Amino acid sequence: MQIEAISGLVPLESASSPVRESGSLFSLWFSEQMNQVEQNIQSAEHQVQKLAIGEADNLHQVMIAISKAQTSFDLMVQVRNRLVESSQELMRMSI
Repeated sequence: MQIEAISGLVPLESASSPVRESGSLFSLWFSEQMNQVEQNIQSAEHQVQKLAIGEADNLHQVMIAISKAQTSFDLMVQVRNRLVESSQELMRMSI
């Protein structure tokens, strides 16, 4: 009598856990958001440079770009602060 392998089972080390998947999704999202913040800052700097040399026609667009860059940066800092606080809270928890 021959024993057949059970189909559908994967080894434990190759199985991906929901926590691991959500962690990598969050890190992907966070890196995309950081890239977006960097683009906003570079765009604002470029528009300020154009304004300084007299190439910018619309001061309002320059101010909007600066405000957008500042707001996105502030949001990124707040998310980072919350991550640091939550990791510190996890470290303080007793098992």
